[in-house]
Amino acid sequence: MENAKLEPLTLAIVDDEDDILSALNRTLRKQFNVMTFSTGQACLDYLQAHNVDILLSDVRMPHMDGFELMAKVKTHDPNIVRLCFSGYADMEACHKAIDEGLFEFIIAKPWDNFELKQLLKVYAENIRLRQQIKSMTSAN
Repeated sequence: MENAKLEPLTLAIVDDEDDILSALNRTLRKQFNVMTFSTGQACLDYLQAHNVDILLSDVRMPHMDGFELMAKVKTHDPNIVRLCFSGYADMEACHKAIDEGLFEFIIAKPWDNFELKQLLKVYAENIRLRQQIKSMTSAN
């Protein structure tokens, strides 16, 4: 592989709490191009014109919950890695949503910043590998 500097992947974060969005932005902005949204609809509007590699959303939000958002994102672009934040009260519903393919992983609230960074690093590496394979196969 070339030594060219790779552009950071785009991580969209959706949560109705501004403090959580700010904390996650501060924690992850060195690893990712972070976009934050306080509503699912704002995120969907952004996706109409922009690419996102990873979507991290809270489950409990007014107007459009994380399950509905993930279903719409999956329909829009099934290649976006979809991850959810959830409190323990919602874990059973989250496990069912994973079984249905709405999202790939549940991050329990409150989260550990180190563990979150490591988890996102694994997903980012997988995305990069898929991009490399795609570029290699399209070049042949």
